[in-house]
Amino acid sequence: MTLWVAETYEPLPPGLYVGELLHIESRESANGEYRRWEWEIVEGPYAGRRVYANTSTNFGPQAKARNWVENILGRDLEAGDQIGIEDLVGDKHHVMIENIKRDGRTFDNVSAVHKFRGE
Repeated sequence: MTLWVAETYEPLPPGLYVGELLHIESRESANGEYRRWEWEIVEGPYAGRRVYANTSTNFGPQAKARNWVENILGRDLEAGDQIGIEDLVGDKHHVMIENIKRDGRTFDNVSAVHKFRGE
């Protein structure tokens, strides 16, 4: 009885892609809670591929998640602003993909997110 079939995986070439943010979910790890972001590439030869990124729950002025949200919204957040997933998902964004090596393998890594400027 077969338990697993190894699939091939080729990371995306590093570069700027247009992706639609599909989901942000809370997850738990041994180090605590974090956020898992998921985009689908919607343009070019890699359309249909999904890429992921993790951020901490920290949302202070220096936090990666805050920087991404401000870039997506195209404005700085003010004290007390409340942002929900529904404010972010469903739109196109520019996502910068880098490749990282871990445990002898190469993976996609979303390193930056920006408001989509096009069309």
